[in-house]
Amino acid sequence: MLLIDIPLNVFSKAATFGAILAGSALPLPALILYSGDNSANQTAPANGAPFEQVGSYCNTSPTANASGSVVHLRGKYVLTVDHVQARSNVTFDGEAFHTVDKAFAKIQIGSVDLVIIKLVDDPGLDDLPLNTSTSADISSSTSTVLVGYGRGRSTAQTDAGDPVSWTWGGNSTVAKRWGTNRVTGALALSYTNSSETVTWSYIALTTVLDADAGDDEAAMAELDSGSALFQFINGVWVLSGLTATVETSGSSTFDTAQKVGPVTLPSDADTNYFVRIASYAAEIEAALPDLSTYSGWLTDNSLSGEDAASDADPDADGMTNLEEFAYGTNPNFWDAELGPRVSQTDASLVMDWQQSDTAAGLTYTLEETTDLVGVSFATSSLIPEQVTTEGGVTSWSVTCTPAAGEQRFLRLVVSSSESL
Repeated sequence: MLLIDIPLNVFSKAATFGAILAGSALPLPALILYSGDNSANQTAPANGAPFEQVGSYCNTSPTANASGSVVHLRGKYVLTVDHVQARSNVTFDGEAFHTVDKAFAKIQIGSVDLVIIKLVDDPGLDDLPLNTSTSADISSSTSTVLVGYGRGRSTAQTDAGDPVSWTWGGNSTVAKRWGTNRVTGALALSYTNSSETVTWSYIALTTVLDADAGDDEAAMAELDSGSALFQFINGVWVLSGLTATVETSGSSTFDTAQKVGPVTLPSDADTNYFVRIASYAAEIEAALPDLSTYSGWLTDNSLSGEDAASDADPDADGMTNLEEFAYGTNPNFWDAELGPRVSQTDASLVMDWQQSDTAAGLTYTLEETTDLVGVSFATSSLIPEQVTTEGGVTSWSVTCTPAAGEQRFLRLVVSSSESL
């Protein structure tokens, strides 16, 4: 049974909404503009809202087999809602496709309709801040931008009517679009899937489809469950909501209550619902692997079993997992050239290496000896010089100039304070 805890002064159509969700599969929203213009707002808005962070959750094409949308969080991790069906890829631009890591068990946040999934490779997008303010997200003065990657309005419809009501289109209308709206409140929401085997309960933000907010006002329609509600808070664009569901499936109605004499006519405007990120930001952050630890690094690189041992070398490039962790290299890709390197310049021996800026609890010890037979390595008195810091690693170099007739050998030893 569908249960919805909604204050009547916030939403007076709870009974209708409940009947829709209890009796059918959850609507999978996408973005429709008040103007009905499917070609509008398909490039990033000028206000800097992170348009690029929203992607399509699909197999081979957003227009053929998408199940919903995702929002890039950081690194290889994206957010979506739990009720969308799993797909094999994510695309943020319709051209580059990023494989979903099937070995990574999706992480659900409590009973919330929200999950974290992992990609095999980092798509190279910026980290996305999460909103933590439960006052700013419902403030009428907070700038709000919605970004969806799904269907627009039906191209067969030529007249939106009065009030404006757009029928949802088919796959040919799928595109990434942005629009605006205003958060009207927050409420407790609970619903089940169509087979009543899963129940989701969480705090939701709401938007209402007014008819007087301009052509860019946005309604969520099909294939955009899991898309983003961004807000500009304290000078930063943050993720405040994740599209979850809508009041009416199949169409989006924009309307405004009108006063005729002493009587106020009710509005037929639809309401859209979003998982309130501020209520779960701490849990989302805690669920992400800590990439500064070896165990978190293993998860991030999908290593398990024998391949997860600190002395294992799953990509056979001559560097152990611990060394790959320390040097900021990829344990699943042969990249030995990024490990420590030794070269000779005139009469000097030069050793270069890189150290991960993320890895914590590691000690890098430069050691040397004058003989590889019978003489142990000891800590060197040479002082390495920092060369560059770029791409998450810092490069170091040390130069050794033996005396005439002397031979010297260098090595770099990595140790960890973590129990491996």
